[in-house]
Order: sequence, then C-alpha cells, then structure tokens
Amino acid sequence: MFTINRPFTYFNSFQSNFTIFLVYIGIPFFLLYINPQSIYSILTVSISQLILTFIDFTKYFSKPQFRNNPFIMGGWVYSIYLGLAPLLLYFNIELVVVDWNQWLSQEGFDNKSILTSQLLLNIFGMFLIVIGKKLNIFFDSFYKKLFKDLLKKESFFINLCLLLSGFQVYFILTGKISLGGISKSAIEGGIDPTLSILFPCFYVIPFLSGIYIKFKSPKKLLWLLILVLQIPWLFLLNKRSMFLGIYLFSITFYCFEHLKITRKSILFFFIYVALFAFSASIFQRLRTIGLNNIINEQEYFKLDYILENPELLDNALMSDDNQHYGVTRPFSTHTPISRFCYLIENQDIFLLEGEGIINTIKNATPSNFFFNKESIFVNEELYSHRYGSQFDYDDAGDSIVLQGLIDYGYYGVIVYSILFFILCYVCFLILVTHTSSIVSVLYLTQMVNLLLNSYEDTYGDVFGFIRILVVVSVIDILILMNKQLFSAAIKQIRS
Repeated sequence: MFTINRPFTYFNSFQSNFTIFLVYIGIPFFLLYINPQSIYSILTVSISQLILTFIDFTKYFSKPQFRNNPFIMGGWVYSIYLGLAPLLLYFNIELVVVDWNQWLSQEGFDNKSILTSQLLLNIFGMFLIVIGKKLNIFFDSFYKKLFKDLLKKESFFINLCLLLSGFQVYFILTGKISLGGISKSAIEGGIDPTLSILFPCFYVIPFLSGIYIKFKSPKKLLWLLILVLQIPWLFLLNKRSMFLGIYLFSITFYCFEHLKITRKSILFFFIYVALFAFSASIFQRLRTIGLNNIINEQEYFKLDYILENPELLDNALMSDDNQHYGVTRPFSTHTPISRFCYLIENQDIFLLEGEGIINTIKNATPSNFFFNKESIFVNEELYSHRYGSQFDYDDAGDSIVLQGLIDYGYYGVIVYSILFFILCYVCFLILVTHTSSIVSVLYLTQMVNLLLNSYEDTYGDVFGFIRILVVVSVIDILILMNKQLFSAAIKQIRS
C-alpha cells in the first residue's frame, strides 16, 4: 500500500546511490580528464572515498541487518582497502625508494595509470555496496528463517563440526596444511580430494559456534572447545583467515542485536586488535624466514630450531623485509592493473579475448577427467606465458577487475563485475532457497569469504565456490532421498 513516506524512502535511496556513484566513479573520472598525472588527484580520490565509507559505515554498522549482509560488509572492506592503499604507499614510499617518480619508473607505470586502476576497481566496489543494499531485506529475512531451522538441528551440526575438527587435526599432522595454507608437498603430489572438498567447509565451524553459544546451548562448553581448536587452524592459513573466522563468529553471536559502545566492548576491541596484530606479525616473520611447512621434514627451518633460536625473528633483515612488505602489500591489487593500463595507453598490447576466464572454468572442473589441467595456465602463469617480460608478475594481487581488463579491456571490467553478481545471486536462488540448512550455511560462509577478500578474488575462486556448492548440494539431495526411501521402507514393513 502506498504511504506518504514511500517517496522519501525512494529519494533517500536515490540520494545515497548517487553519492556513492559520484565519489567512486565521478570524482576519479573527472580528475582523469583534467589532471591525470598529478599525485594529488590520486590522493583526492583516496581521501574522498575513505570519508564516504566512514560515513556510510557509522550510519549502518549498528544495524544488524546491514552488519550481517556480506555484500555491504565486503563493500566496506573493499572501499577501505582501496582508499588506504595509495595513501599508505605514498606516505611510506621512502622505506622502499627515495623518490616517488623513481618508484613509478621501476614499476613501469605512471600516476594516470594508478588513477585509472582506482576508477576500475571502484566500479566493482560500487556494485558491492549498491546491490548489497538492494538485497538487504532479502538477506535479513533469510537469516531469521535459517537461524530458527538451525536451532532445531543442533545434534547434527555439533557432530558435523566435531568431524570437521578431526579432519583439521589430521591435515595438519600429515603436513597437508602448513603455514600459509595447503603445503607445497600436498600440491606437488596432487591435492587430496578429501582436502579439496572439505577445505571450503571449515568456515562453517565459527559461524555455527556463534549461534549455539549465543543461544545458551546445553553443549556450550563443547562448542567453546571446538571454537578454541580453530585458533591454530586459522593461524596456519593466513592473516585474512584469522579475521574471517572472528567475523563469522561475530555475525552469528551478535545476530539481530544493536551494538552498544560500552567500556567492556571498547576493552574487548582493543584486546582483539592487539592479539590480531601480534599473531599477524608472528605469522609474517615465520613466513619471511622460510618456515612455510612446519610439519614437512624437508624444510630447512624446523619449528624446534626456531624455538631454540628466537633471534631469527628479530634480526635487522627481518625488520627490513617486514617494512618493505608493509608498504607495498596493500598496493598489490593496484600494481598489475596500473601496469596493464599503462601498456594499453602507451604500447601496442593485445587482449586475451576470454582466454583468462575460459581457463579458470577448465581449471575448476574436477580432476583431469576432460583434459590435462597441468597444461592450463591461469592468472599470473597465464599472463607470464602470453606476455613474457612485458607483463610478468610472480606475486601480485590478482582480481576479477584484472581478469576483465586483460580479457576484454575497459569494457571487460564492467561485464565481469556484472557477471560476478549474477552468479552470486543465481547461486542464492537455486542452491540455497531450494536446499537444506547445511547448504545455506555453506553458501553464507563462502559468500562472506569471497566478498571480504573481493579485492583479490578471481573467477577461479568464484568457480571453485560454485563447484563446492554443487557437490554439497548433490550429497544433500542423495541423503534426503535415502531418508525418504528408508522412511517409506519402514512404513511398508509396519503395514
């Protein structure tokens, strides 16, 4: 029914979206036209984007329906990352080289290329926030329905989480998981199919733990134990996994509650930040000295050797490496995009015309049933193979924006951004609304994973996400069919 407030609601929505469009797209596009080679144009775009994100964040974060929306949270993280990266790089570049222009020359691009990369990345970020707000009511009602269903099935899910925790211990002790994720030996020997299927499923543990601990489950202590077991697992994966695990726990533990700022909440926040910073620093130092497989006996550095020689973590080389990493790492998503934009504008470079996304589809297919997957190059390997030294990166931030740019140029960025949201939405409609709660939980946890890491996601991650959803959905359907057949058989026997 039409009410007097509805026009104002539409106006506010239009005004909000127009502001996002103006800051994310309008300002960088305007500066590209009037002053593309100025560092101040880059800083203006970054600062205006951070201000808008901060205002948007403070306006909506206290409302649980926005805080629990993975598109909106992903958009905020994405925007903060994009806004901070050029600022951090510019104001700390003296840690790497003496002069900004010298650094640009070393990297092979200019200020205009950086500004263009910011504009292209902003297109994807704008989609995240705008579409997230459009789907907000949909997600909010879905959460409420899912939680009611989960509270009726605690026994099943606690057994599932205990089983998954057991697999985590097994994968760590056998060396298949090491510092940084799946170990080199596991990759070289062919990834265990069980690990391949279960690896994306482990994030359901902190998500489910928050629900049952929040609602005072009789098995609360067991859930706390399961949650504690996630600490070493998340630490071994990477720093983002630690953040992601805590966030997944938080969105269910604080479900449908307005956050209140109290002395206790502020204290917990600072304790969390301190612990996260400490653990992230230890993780980076261990990785810097080469301790990539703490179980693998073939590694030169052993865990016991590190414990006996703690000075390895505090030498000057370690400090220099961490400084270099801290300055350049936030800009890793911009770097290859800026370089390719420079090549498009200043050199005669060809586009891959869909080879990138086609190869990621092939690479996402199970095993080697259809073709030899080892002969398929994706992402950095593909770019190095096709362009050689002209565009050769060993460890740069891949992204959907970069894939779209290299496949089809500037138009490819828009097309690939739209395709990403279509795939996410179709998965929601088909694989979630028509299947069980376990598929819904898996969808939500993986969607959070994708969207909070969206600044470095590729279509390989998206197709891997779809593959695991399809596998789990088929298993779920088979289980449901067996239950129905078993129930029908029991009824027939009794009759």
